[in-house]
Amino acid sequence: MKNMTLLLICFTFQLQAQITTRDSSKIVIKDTIENGIAIVLNQDTIDKQLVAQSSKVGTIDIDYILSVMPELEQVQQQVAQYKGGLESELQGKMNGLEAAVTNYRQNESTYTINQKKVKQDSLLGLENEINQYQQNGNQLLGLKQEEFMQPLYTKIGSVLEKVAESAGYTQVLLRDNTVIYIDNRFDLTLQVIKELGIELKEEE
Repeated sequence: MKNMTLLLICFTFQLQAQITTRDSSKIVIKDTIENGIAIVLNQDTIDKQLVAQSSKVGTIDIDYILSVMPELEQVQQQVAQYKGGLESELQGKMNGLEAAVTNYRQNESTYTINQKKVKQDSLLGLENEINQYQQNGNQLLGLKQEEFMQPLYTKIGSVLEKVAESAGYTQVLLRDNTVIYIDNRFDLTLQVIKELGIELKEEE
């Protein structure tokens, strides 16, 4: 009889310790075995703790890697060549405007009022064209530089993916001013450089 009573009490306690409420944001457990106090666990807190336990975050300095890549020199030469072409074309337009202004001044006294207006409008159009070309040229230069740099970024990204996966990293952040604290043990910069086959000098 005692054994049966003991089993009944244990079974009753197990039924009393149950989840009484559960929704998408909270889990409420009422523990009546010890003190009858409800324990509330926030689901968001649980999720964050689980994510923190399963996450491994690293950093990488892309700018530094680019600076030691041998391919960067060729990219810089391509950018300089393209920039030189833009500057040469701009200089041609400016020379044309200067010649047109000189011609206007030399012959201004021979022009009628209507001819002067036509010539002045033409000069103003040339000047506006030059200003617009300068603005477009800066944008074109930026786009062209990105185009030349893209193979380098792709190469770094491919190696970074390999290094991160092999070491179990779930996130990799750019090592810049937005990262407040960095533990160099979790920085992948040197590992990526090694995988790229680049040998650093001691001072680097």
